[in-house]
Amino acid sequence: MLPAAARATRPRFRICALLRAAVLGALAACGTALPAAANDSATAPAEDAALQQAAPLAALEPGAVLRLADGTALRLAFLRLPDVMTDLPASGDGAAIEVEAWRERAATALRDMLGGAPVRFRALAAAPDRYGALPAMVLAADGTPVQEALLSRGLARLDLAGLAAPEAETLRAAEAQARMRHLGLWNATPYRVRALAELWDWVGTYQVAVGRVHSAARVGDKFFVNFGPEYDSDVTVLFKGPVARRFRDEVAAGRRLEGCPVLVRGWIEFWNGPLVAASMPAQVEPLESCEGEAER
Repeated sequence: MLPAAARATRPRFRICALLRAAVLGALAACGTALPAAANDSATAPAEDAALQQAAPLAALEPGAVLRLADGTALRLAFLRLPDVMTDLPASGDGAAIEVEAWRERAATALRDMLGGAPVRFRALAAAPDRYGALPAMVLAADGTPVQEALLSRGLARLDLAGLAAPEAETLRAAEAQARMRHLGLWNATPYRVRALAELWDWVGTYQVAVGRVHSAARVGDKFFVNFGPEYDSDVTVLFKGPVARRFRDEVAAGRRLEGCPVLVRGWIEFWNGPLVAASMPAQVEPLESCEGEAER
């Protein structure tokens, strides 16, 4: 830290201040370097100070992990890159070649953006995760945020886990623009936005789908968002415990969700039909204003 700004000189120190000014002027005339004053803008902004620099990219690994030349593993936070193991159901082997092609496009874009230079990043955690990768926001060689660039080109999908300001709105907007324009993988069969009725065929994968809410209600410490009248067969999104309360307060408040078109994203499980066990409220995103008395 730089020292605090000097206090105002009292009158009885005026002579000393004049002498000091004369000495400093003489030193400056001789070309002697002076330390920066306390109120100079000599320090970098906080966001720049948080940037770190590591070795160049060596390989792209599953889970959006960048393996650097020195062995460091960085996870591209908030991204889901194309991956055969997570993006296709057991019966989807025929699309594996297409998924691998999209993965290679994303890898090529990453290599082009990083350009063989030392990777600059901002760590989002103090230590690596349980898989040994440090979640981070990464900058391209020209300073462009890598996550935003991949999302805006339709080469990745947004992963909401841990997503918060300041990145949240920027990354959401980047993905939404690519999705609405059907850019990149959003125009590919394995990744297009699905109708909820299609999710039966995609159990065991991570999907983004749209549909209208049939009913929404709190039952004990759970909040159910149902997309059909048959609770034992239609698609359901389930929120539990604190997440249920947050969904009720942050998303459902002020809205009557019945009949509201929403975007749903998450892992598709099977429990009386396709189920998304949501871990955060934003996994159900109203696509328009749905006013009315909210379910409580």
